Amino acid sequence: MGVDTVDRPTTEELLAEARALEEPSLDAVDRVHAHLDAEPSAKAFQRDLYTYMRGVRSASVALGERTGSKDAEQAERFADSMLKYLDQ
Repeated sequence: MGVDTVDRPTTEELLAEARALEEPSLDAVDRVHAHLDAEPSAKAFQRDLYTYMRGVRSASVALGERTGSKDAEQAERFADSMLKYLDQ
C-alpha cells in the first residue's frame, strides 16, 4: 500500500508479481457481446465535464495543500463555481 501516486509499482513490477503467483491462465472468450447503437444523451457532455471538473478541484486541493500556492486556490474556486453551474 502506497502513500502517494509516486510510490506505485511499475507495470513490469506488477506483472512480475502476478506471474509469481503461478495461477492458471483464464481461457479467452471466443464470442463477442452484442452491442447497441448507443447515442449520447443530452446531458452526456455535461456529465463528462462534471467528472472532469471534480478532478480539477481534487488536484487543485492537493496541489494547494502541498505547495501553498494561490494559483491552486484559484483553480479550486474556479472548479467549485463550474460544479455549481453543472449541478443545475
